[in-house]
Amino acid sequence: MSDKDWTQEGRDATAPPRVSNIPPAYHNDKTFYKVWLHFAGWTLILCVVGMLFLAYNEHQIPEAIVAVASGVVGLLGGIFAAKPSHT
Repeated sequence: MSDKDWTQEGRDATAPPRVSNIPPAYHNDKTFYKVWLHFAGWTLILCVVGMLFLAYNEHQIPEAIVAVASGVVGLLGGIFAAKPSHT
């Protein structure tokens, strides 16, 4: 086994270490969250209406529609959940 430090491979010895605590650009962007909220809301409405239509016409509801609706509910829960810094 080699005792070489692979974490410094290809880096300049005088270069400062990388800072990873910089928040992403969309962190405080309300428009970004509004777009995802509208996308998720309309997707959920479309899924529910589609499931009701299929159930009314006595067709079997595909598992894919149920999976998409469940995922969108989780997405909406994540959008509306309180951030850890605010609790």
